[in-house]
Amino acid sequence: MLGEKDRYIDFLEEMRKYPGGWDAVFSILDSWTNSTDVAYQPLLDEIAETWGIENYAPWDVAYVRYEFQTRINDEYADAFGIGEMHERLRATLKGLGFSEAERAIRCFSKPHLSQEELGSLVHGTITVRDHGNRQLRQFGKYNDASLMGLADIETNLHEDGVGTYRILFHEVGHALHHLNIRSKYHMLRTAFPKYFSEAVAQVVEFLVIDVAWLGEVCGMRPESAARLRRLVVSLELQKMRENTMWAFYENEIHANQSVARRDVWRRLARRFLYPRTDLESAPGEREYEERLMYFPYSALQIALTILIREHLRRALSQDGTMFTTRAGEMLKEIFSFGGSEHWTTVVEKVTGEPFSGESAANTFNSLLESKS
Repeated sequence: MLGEKDRYIDFLEEMRKYPGGWDAVFSILDSWTNSTDVAYQPLLDEIAETWGIENYAPWDVAYVRYEFQTRINDEYADAFGIGEMHERLRATLKGLGFSEAERAIRCFSKPHLSQEELGSLVHGTITVRDHGNRQLRQFGKYNDASLMGLADIETNLHEDGVGTYRILFHEVGHALHHLNIRSKYHMLRTAFPKYFSEAVAQVVEFLVIDVAWLGEVCGMRPESAARLRRLVVSLELQKMRENTMWAFYENEIHANQSVARRDVWRRLARRFLYPRTDLESAPGEREYEERLMYFPYSALQIALTILIREHLRRALSQDGTMFTTRAGEMLKEIFSFGGSEHWTTVVEKVTGEPFSGESAANTFNSLLESKS
């Protein structure tokens, strides 16, 4: 596992390629934070009302996130039956205009293929191999075989629920990305940063909270679909503000090694997560060390992933939905570049506008408009 210093130095190197450099990225993040302060206050009110947390304490974030996820899973488990998932995936690909991928998906209820099955795979095939082991946690993993014209996905999915769909759709997003790369030079095929790759996969993943998709593919009523979207976006807002806090934290402690980490944590936590609480305790250093055990990326990389995802979702949407062939064509164009050009150039070429944090702010601020 990469150490704290190693992973941050690697990311600093990547950020040198970003137009405007490091300062420009933090400027976008700061602007995003200011823009979502208005949406965050009602969310705090709802959290206090729902779970009786009137004053945030430093350990409440993980608790609230868990409660949010449980609430979503319980309320919408029946709408996301695992038995319908593969057919709904095919309907999704068809609706986006990925007809070849729709026909090429092959799902297996076992983790390994026989020699005969491997020999039957043709160019463009996306295989989904599922363990179906209830003793193991759910997971998804994409294995790149795109140089051979194949995509391989390994999963362990055994529960009904929106989380299960998100796992599969996310990995399919990676598969579509790699299979549609048209870069002339092989060495540039995947020369894009990890956070950009994750962002475009999440664009596909987040189709499962697209209100039009929920209606057309799952038969969900508009009001129920809107509520699901709001619950998921609420959870994402909290996650994003937490990662933003850690991004600023990392930046400060690496810029000044002698700074008192507890003081930095207390100031930033109050700014981003606990605006109502005078923080007397500051377990920031311990929490940061624990975070390094579970997250292989810098917090800023995670925050950038979300900002790029929301920028693309807005740019690809038409009349409030991205479940259209137009969105599919734009995705194919984004995928086609591979790593032949910097991702900011690709985004601007395809969407017609430069990358900014405004789209993510708009998504989260819409919580106010859709609150039921």
